[in-house]
Amino acid sequence: MISKEPGVMPGSHYFFLTAADTVREFYYYLVWCGHYFCKRGYSIKREFFPHLLLAYVQKGIMKLVYQEESYQAEEGTVMLIDCQLPHHYYSTPGLEFSYFHFDGANSHEFCRHLISENGSPVFRTSANTGIGISVNETVERLIEKEEIPSAETSRIIYEILMRIAQGNESPEEHSHLVNTAVKFINENVQANLTLDEIAEKVNLSAYYFSRLFKKHTGFSPLDYALKCKMDRAIFFLKTSDLSVGEIAYRLGYSSEAAFGNAFKRKVGLPPGRFRKMTI
Repeated sequence: MISKEPGVMPGSHYFFLTAADTVREFYYYLVWCGHYFCKRGYSIKREFFPHLLLAYVQKGIMKLVYQEESYQAEEGTVMLIDCQLPHHYYSTPGLEFSYFHFDGANSHEFCRHLISENGSPVFRTSANTGIGISVNETVERLIEKEEIPSAETSRIIYEILMRIAQGNESPEEHSHLVNTAVKFINENVQANLTLDEIAEKVNLSAYYFSRLFKKHTGFSPLDYALKCKMDRAIFFLKTSDLSVGEIAYRLGYSSEAAFGNAFKRKVGLPPGRFRKMTI
């Protein structure tokens, strides 16, 4: 199918796909995808469109206005936007890009999180080449009239989003610093560590370290420190005869009441009741 959209040149293709109800409920799924060659005049401006857009720029430059901010996606970059928010993207001469309009369970929340973490809807990472290959291969399969199973399509979209989440860093990069911080936190579970104290241990700024730590562990450093305290508290409650007050002291709480309140917020039960229910 050849697109008739203004500014889209011959040789371009696009496909609309309809997902079954069960796929829409549980999977990620494609709504519309394609590969465009554009001249000046290609322009999409909307206040609202129900789906998400992921575009890989192969040549040229795509301009974007998203949430009243202006961006530029040049060759080799990935653009990700939630089209439920106001947006305007348009071409410069010689633009070539492939794209997915997609949706699925929790996809909008996930993509907004990725954009927020990146600080921009335009991603410039070492993962982009692989993302572009995945998008192009999917479109090529549709051009060849291949039927792609729903589960495979969902996997492709999810893997692309996880590549974006991973960003420039390989899983091993800086992992030794995170491991050092994790060990330091666990060895000082009785202390009330600050973010600056933990970051200083690995010689990083608090801001950079906090982002790095969360990317590798899924926790902020202070949330992880609290998790360690609660894990140690549960261990004491289930395996020792220490009183709740003694456990509070060993974990650095100023009082039994302060510990009890923190424990109940994280675990859902007061320490004494938790002990009775699990022994």
